[in-house]
Parts: sequence; structure tokens; C-alpha cells
Amino acid sequence: MRKRKPKDPNRRNKAFKYRMYPDKEQQVLFAKTFGCARFIYNNTLYISMKSYESTGESNIIPYARFKEEHDWLREVDSLAFANAQLNLESSYGWFFDLGDPRHTKKKIERAERNGKELTFYDLRGTPSSSGRRTAEAIRRT
Repeated sequence: MRKRKPKDPNRRNKAFKYRMYPDKEQQVLFAKTFGCARFIYNNTLYISMKSYESTGESNIIPYARFKEEHDWLREVDSLAFANAQLNLESSYGWFFDLGDPRHTKKKIERAERNGKELTFYDLRGTPSSSGRRTAEAIRRT
């Protein structure tokens, strides 16, 4: 097990804010990169959805196949494509994750009895404020 370092009470975290002002050439490169990454993500998602509908298995094709078909994808950096594909793979992982559900049979039966349609908050629970200090508790200190 990894040991934690003791917290230094004199240490302060610093934050810096930066603002970029890209020139016209950089703006064009950003637009191309975002557009190509979106193209890769959407087309990979479309092809994997069609594959899942026909075979019942999800397979994500590599983005290099799109570079063979479309020469304009070679103009931008391939790391954006790799990140788009990783994002798609992680979203597929969340979609197919069959962990224990957060709703109970009791909640579903109660909703059916009352003729209510379940919402996100019914299934996942409301955001909790436990562990947070309320404004009143802060004023007292």
C-alpha cells in the first residue's frame, strides 16, 4: 500500500489562468482538428452501431481505415483521432457495463402504482450534500 505524505500546513496551491489568442492559421488548424475528430468519432460510432445491430457484438474499427479512404484526414495530428477513439471506447464501456443497478424494485413498483414515470433522479438518487458545510454552519464558526 502506498504511503501518503503528511500535509504541509504552509503549502498553498497556486493557479494560473492563461488565455490564447490564436492567429488565423492556428484557428483554421483548430477547426480542422476538431472537425476531423468529430468525423472519426461519429463515423466509428455509426459503423459500430450497425455492427452491433447485425451481429450483437460491438467492435470499434481503427481510425487508420478512415485515413486510407479520406486523404484530408492526413492534414491534422493523429493524436486527436486517438483521443476520439479512446472516448468512444470508454463510452461503450459505460454503456455495456452491467454493474448493479441503482434503482430498486420497490421504487419501480411504487412508481407504477402511482402512475409516475421514473426520472433520472428517481433512478440515481438526488445529489447529496453530506460532507459539505452549509452556509449556516459556516456563519456559526
